Amino acid sequence: MKSLPALLAVLAVSACATAPQPPQRPAGVTDADLALFRSAVAQAGCRVGGPREAEIVEARTGFEDNKLRAITEYLAASGEMRETSPLGFVLTSGPCAVTA
Repeated sequence: MKSLPALLAVLAVSACATAPQPPQRPAGVTDADLALFRSAVAQAGCRVGGPREAEIVEARTGFEDNKLRAITEYLAASGEMRETSPLGFVLTSGPCAVTA
């Protein structure tokens, strides 16, 4: 029975060691880029559901498609946005947290 507490301690440490890590920010994406993207999505109503909202975000950020894709994938992996349709998402952080 004395080995049970030791086994539980080892399992607890193992569980901590395998806890999911936050995603790594994409290369070439800065904190300022993320803030600008979040702001642009908030100005578009916190939701991008089609071309109209996507154009607003693209125009306000000036980012190329590949950078926009990297940012949306990163924020989704971070839990800051969720998919609402195959082409849409809602931002769930910052000023959009209350509307999500």
